[in-house]
Amino acid sequence: MLKDIKRFVEKKFIYTVDLQLLRRLLEPYRGQIPFDLDALAANAEEARSRLFEWLTAADESYPSQMLEDLHRISELSTELGMGLLRSRAEALGIQLIPPEEIDEGEGMHLNPRYLALRAFLDHREIFDSAVDILAFFDNRSPAEFCPYAQYA
Repeated sequence: MLKDIKRFVEKKFIYTVDLQLLRRLLEPYRGQIPFDLDALAANAEEARSRLFEWLTAADESYPSQMLEDLHRISELSTELGMGLLRSRAEALGIQLIPPEEIDEGEGMHLNPRYLALRAFLDHREIFDSAVDILAFFDNRSPAEFCPYAQYA
């Protein structure tokens, strides 16, 4: 799980994503984490650097629910995950990204990580549905579904 979290915390992503989204992601853990969330509103460059360092040092001492959330977001931070999120949103007639964000920055920040983070924060039912569907694509072996296969 920690490996997936480190994959989510790609430097380019941390340095381009809206800091307020990251603040919303971490806000439930205020008081449980040693990171000053108010710093995310102050000096953006310094805050991004400190946040990147703090997240890349993730270990088992970090809040377990936060690690689980980052892990699930990371799982959908792929082309497949982005496709699943988009198809679930389309089926429900929901636009995952506000139109004004699509036009900003020539869409540079609209990537699988950003879409997964945005869905997690703003459209949890779509996010959870996509995670459930991803389980069918991500099985490592058919034996996972048959507990006695290892004895055959």
